[in-house]
Amino acid sequence: FISLIIFHLMAGLFITANDFIFVVYSAKWLPSVGPLKILCLAAALASVHAIAPSIFNSQGRPDIALKWNLFRFPFTILAIIIGAKIGSVLGVAYAMLISEIISIVQPYIAIRLIKHSFKRYFLVFLPSIISSTVMILLILLARYLMALPADMHVLRLVLDFIFGAGVYLLMVFVVYRKDFDELISFGRHIVKK
Repeated sequence: FISLIIFHLMAGLFITANDFIFVVYSAKWLPSVGPLKILCLAAALASVHAIAPSIFNSQGRPDIALKWNLFRFPFTILAIIIGAKIGSVLGVAYAMLISEIISIVQPYIAIRLIKHSFKRYFLVFLPSIISSTVMILLILLARYLMALPADMHVLRLVLDFIFGAGVYLLMVFVVYRKDFDELISFGRHIVKK
């Protein structure tokens, strides 16, 4: 379920980064668009291995998560320092992305611990990856068809958000029908209380 939310949020922020930064922070912050996009990719990858510590704990092996974090910490700090020396904020963003790519090892260890297929684990993310990609492509198509002037950041951001949210809900309805029905049922239950 993490990828169902995070992949789409990060895809939406990635595609609207320029308008988001302009509207929320102002034009002087536009140079931060590149690092923001890279951090969106890093956050999506982080959601892939977010479940690993819970698996370690459930198997009575929290030491594995501790050892992994002790291994990863110096590498992450070194990557940030090198990234900062090479390319300032953009370099640091790339360092974080590389750190998240390397952290794919963590769910591999967790999945082997519970004797499941690593390939099957990653196939679970495929619908989220496909539906996020479809959402991005449809937002780009809508932008192309609307052909708004470049200076209409607020309107484009609002329209992208509305269209992206609609596509997201449609994709969840189509791809995750059972989960969507459970979510609606849960929402109705909450409203009744």
